[in-house]
Amino acid sequence: MKKNLIGFVTLMVSCISFAQDFTSSNFITPTNTGANMTLGFNSSQLNPFEGGQIAAFNNEGLCIGLEVIQNEFFTMALWGDDTGTPELDGLLNGEIPSFAVLTSEGNIVPISSVNNFNGYVTNSLAASNNITIAGCTDDSMIEYHTQGYIPSIDDGSCINPVFNFNINPEDFSSDLLTDNNMIIGINTTDVNQFQGGTMGVFFDLDQDGILDCINTTPIQGIGNGSNGFFTISLWGNDELTSEIDGLINGDVPIFAILTNTNYVIAFQSVPDFEGYAANAFPSFSEITFDFTVYGCIDNNYCNYNPDAEEDDGSCEGLPGCTDDRYMEYDPNADCLLEGGCIMTWQNAYGTLSDENSDLISLNVDLNSSILILETDLAEL
Repeated sequence: MKKNLIGFVTLMVSCISFAQDFTSSNFITPTNTGANMTLGFNSSQLNPFEGGQIAAFNNEGLCIGLEVIQNEFFTMALWGDDTGTPELDGLLNGEIPSFAVLTSEGNIVPISSVNNFNGYVTNSLAASNNITIAGCTDDSMIEYHTQGYIPSIDDGSCINPVFNFNINPEDFSSDLLTDNNMIIGINTTDVNQFQGGTMGVFFDLDQDGILDCINTTPIQGIGNGSNGFFTISLWGNDELTSEIDGLINGDVPIFAILTNTNYVIAFQSVPDFEGYAANAFPSFSEITFDFTVYGCIDNNYCNYNPDAEEDDGSCEGLPGCTDDRYMEYDPNADCLLEGGCIMTWQNAYGTLSDENSDLISLNVDLNSSILILETDLAEL
């Protein structure tokens, strides 16, 4: 098997972006406490989640309001605490609950604020025409692409960077067609959120440092009834030709997704894909977007990789000044050390010349003083 310099951390991809650690199990029918208020929603920000549910939670995390999201104006009841019971089972007067959306796909969408709502008041009515959705706002992070919505403000949920391994959108094109292949089955709902995008497989066939596209396929989703299941062919090397035009047994390619918004996101199967095998038919039931990058983590070597997370023993080459125009020049240096070349020989010579000039001027002044003193003594 060809050795890859990239290792993979097993991290299950979840479509859920947590809001105060709420999960779908928190979206339960609230208790009728006998006291409530009505909150109306007429916000276009909720339109993409039509058919999902919006819930309100008190400070204890108890669901005190739940309603199906409609495309136009709709209302939900917020239940207040039943003061006739010892337990806290609803909102207190003036309390502002936390709101979140449970989408039809199972995503949790945190709501940061609801305008025109200043807190719970029994038997009152409030109507909001604008909400603020929180989430990851950095498109260089995985969470931005997997949360399933575009937030208005950042909630600190951006954690894992996107890896694309220099694969560009225009690279998702292949004309490979050889005499052997293997078929990969994709059988996970994790890809449903990328429905309509493209999945590609890449490998550096000629070892020139540039990844070649082995094959691509449209990403199927819930819409066509497959619910995340589809296949992609990986073309193997045609041994009847002299050039390497496909994968060799054991080759581990890179899998990537081209989203509808033209982002490239690399991923890996869980458990790890064991490599190309002609006529095999493995299936992916889980995928992960989180990679561990191996490399030299010691900045005292030439091939130091600031993005590396774990050392792979590849550190080599000693940095130093490689420019013989400088006094710090080191003929044994393997690469240029940033800031290692300081003083050129020309500047050093000029500095020495200036110092000599000062010494000469000082000597002239001293000789003049001695001559004047000798003249004065002779006149006595």
